[in-house]
Amino acid sequence: MIDAARDRDVVFTFRSGATRPFTGKSLILTFSVPQFFFHVATAYDILRHAGVDLAKKDFLGPPRPPQG
Repeated sequence: MIDAARDRDVVFTFRSGATRPFTGKSLILTFSVPQFFFHVATAYDILRHAGVDLAKKDFLGPPRPPQG
């Protein structure tokens, strides 16, 4: 299903009425993924600032064994 949407034209409309055209693939790679990681990092920063005991491993997840 996602593969079929890769080349589909998508027009993102902002509240101001401005539009930005994407393909399905470019929307994910250049807009959605960066937005997701920005918000994850910002939530992590706010929680740390508020005194929540978080460490790098909480942000990155458990280490994976080496691939070989």
